[in-house]
Amino acid sequence: MLPNLSSLSLGVDDVDAPKRKRQGYYMIGEFQAIRPYAFRGESIVAFTIPDSVKMIGEGAFYGCRKLANITIGDSVTTIGARAFEGCSSLKVATIGKSVTAIGNGTFYGCGKLTDVAIPDSVKMIGEGAFYGCRKLAAVTIPDSVTTIGEATFNGCSSLAAVTIGNSVTEIGDSAFDCCTSLTAVTIPNSVTTIGSLAFIGCSSLAAVTIGSSVTEIGDNAFGDCYSLAAVTIPDSVTTIGDSAFYGCTSLEAVTIPNSVTEIDFYAFDGCSSLAAVTIGSSVTSIGDGAFDNCPSLATVIIPDTLSDTDASAFPSNAHVTRWTATDYRRAGRWRLLRRWARLVGWLALRLRNAMARAAERSYAPGGAGALAAQENFNDLASGGGA
Repeated sequence: MLPNLSSLSLGVDDVDAPKRKRQGYYMIGEFQAIRPYAFRGESIVAFTIPDSVKMIGEGAFYGCRKLANITIGDSVTTIGARAFEGCSSLKVATIGKSVTAIGNGTFYGCGKLTDVAIPDSVKMIGEGAFYGCRKLAAVTIPDSVTTIGEATFNGCSSLAAVTIGNSVTEIGDSAFDCCTSLTAVTIPNSVTTIGSLAFIGCSSLAAVTIGSSVTEIGDNAFGDCYSLAAVTIPDSVTTIGDSAFYGCTSLEAVTIPNSVTEIDFYAFDGCSSLAAVTIGSSVTSIGDGAFDNCPSLATVIIPDTLSDTDASAFPSNAHVTRWTATDYRRAGRWRLLRRWARLVGWLALRLRNAMARAAERSYAPGGAGALAAQENFNDLASGGGA
């Protein structure tokens, strides 16, 4: 154990090799590293990791309950798993610009962490990296990151704003589980998979934009998102997982695109405000209870290729209409016709407004219309019009 450490800010020239080992440093080849669990449980309040250090070992500051501020030097490339786990007083973490990986559970249980900037050098954020960071209010995931690991931000109950970079391809299971302050999220077009339980329990989540490359919405991905009133499922999605939108009590309408082939068990169970559902022409299977406990559901459109068993997935009060391929084509043409009608109406309005403005200019003082009207008046006054 280190004697009564309260603050450390060390450079490679400040200590000789034996002292570095005693202080928790050791050499790997030509560079310095902080050994695993080097400062575990120490009474450190602030720590600056010098630029000479390239790697922070697993659990290096595990359980340093008084640590409030950590500055990671610009030469550090890897932060090991659980490096700052249980640092319950940690409020600010400054991550150097060379870090490429934030390990599993790095800031696990840092309940007072309010401010952390993830540099654009980071490519991977490990599982549970910010699990239980209850005071973290906003985070930006840079474009360099390709994967958001399992349970990365699980339990970040103050997280109200998150920006997901355009290189992320996968949002891991439970990645934003119980982020109860999160109100909106945009999933970029780079993402192909939304993992199981990814946003479950995000009770304030009211708006979700799902990118055009997502192929799978995982089991319970948006379960118990009570405030979610509308969601657009893109044409890229082929599978909607078990209980994917379970308990979304504010959801009023949903359209399942033609790309979807399977709606799993209880996918929309408990969506008590859901009043209308249109299911695309490619759906071949609807799981048991997919629309259970949807008492407001009055109108359902399904492909005529679905069996009676699939139709029974809807509540008895719902009016189920079967559409043929021709009906879907007609609906597509009708939507196109309506778009054209709106465009023609807009052009007509613009034309009328332009003509009105031209008339106003013509009859303005000095305009051609005003002069002609004055000449006609003069003729009438002189009796020339008789």
